[in-house]
Amino acid sequence: MQAKAILDKAEVLLLDPTNVRWPRNQLLDYLNDGQREVVIYRPDASMEDRVVALVDASTRQTLPANGLRLLDVVRNMGTDGATPGAPLLTGKFLTRKFQIGMAPNRKALLNIILLTR
Repeated sequence: MQAKAILDKAEVLLLDPTNVRWPRNQLLDYLNDGQREVVIYRPDASMEDRVVALVDASTRQTLPANGLRLLDVVRNMGTDGATPGAPLLTGKFLTRKFQIGMAPNRKALLNIILLTR
């Protein structure tokens, strides 16, 4: 749902469709504050599923620019970045790290779940 639709509904509920009492920018600030609070308590409310390329010759990787925290590593990906590989075994993250790092002939693309800004 877009912010405009949410603000339109709020104006009707507040009986202020012309924004006399609550200006539109103030309502938008309240909406942004609410979204920020939701993400504090439920980080998965602002997550993104994405394919990232791994850096060769390094076991240490970095998050994409808009990433805050890595939530999950889902699977290896094909070289084109669109073909999904076998899912990584569920369980503890350490098991997944071992599986990614030790598997021979793995392509350097992963499907990850990322908490975003």
